[in-house]
Amino acid sequence: MIFLSVLLSVIRLLLSSVSTPMELNLKLRKSDGDHLPQPTQYWELAGAFIYLSATRSDISHAVHILSQFVSTPTSTHYVALLRVFRYLCGTMTQSLLFPSDYPLTLRAYSDADWANDLDTQHSTIGFFAFFLDHLLFLGVASVKTLFPDLVLRLSIEQ
Repeated sequence: MIFLSVLLSVIRLLLSSVSTPMELNLKLRKSDGDHLPQPTQYWELAGAFIYLSATRSDISHAVHILSQFVSTPTSTHYVALLRVFRYLCGTMTQSLLFPSDYPLTLRAYSDADWANDLDTQHSTIGFFAFFLDHLLFLGVASVKTLFPDLVLRLSIEQ
């Protein structure tokens, strides 16, 4: 919370909040929009969001997508990055409550975005797991990065 408060005061943007960190079905390309002449603010904000996503898993997917464009960010990418900021402004006081009387279990959740990167056709997966109601790990990664030699086969039998 303190990091987010400092981040809010540094940027000093008074933006209306949004209910999601990224627009539904938003597809971004490297070539979308005009290149930013001074990408420093994009880099700093993207880096801060990467750090913040360790405790705010609700922004992990959006941050993963937007961090792919840090080498050559455009105005379109910057607008999408500011949406994450607007989402954080509106959800700063929200949190998840996990009761202390949960049973001893291992719970894992994942989601995939199959071949949805418009530039490379790579898939993106996100996952996190809880043990004893403590977050063990979370991550968002490209399937090609995790499994570079992976060849997927589809077999259909009748």
